[in-house]
Amino acid sequence: MLSIDVAMYEYVANHPLLVPVLNGRVYPALAPTQAVFPYLVYLEVGYYAARHLLGLSAPRWSQYQWEIHGTPHAQVGAVKLLLTKALDAFHGVVAGVDIRQVYVRDRRSMSEDDRGGGQQQLTCAMLDMDVLYFVAE
Repeated sequence: MLSIDVAMYEYVANHPLLVPVLNGRVYPALAPTQAVFPYLVYLEVGYYAARHLLGLSAPRWSQYQWEIHGTPHAQVGAVKLLLTKALDAFHGVVAGVDIRQVYVRDRRSMSEDDRGGGQQQLTCAMLDMDVLYFVAE
């Protein structure tokens, strides 16, 4: 079955703006414990498709949350802007899924110490997005 998750991964992991920075470090839900910074984690947090007697409606909506992890803060900020630019241009057929529209709704950043007694600051940026798409049944 064609999947919006596969389309998200394929598009972002192979996007020419992001490959030099992330080198394929794009993970669904959780990153490996020893993942090298910077990296992305994504998760589908919402889904909508109208159901009727003939099955599902053709257009579907998914909501995704993207997290960018890294250090220093400037590195994460730069990746956040590149990811936003890539997602703003996201449309067309990817992995068999017809992406019609992407809405990046919210961008947030935060910093925290490494909790190990050091001075390392870990930074996380988050993007929320909605995607309207069609899947061939």
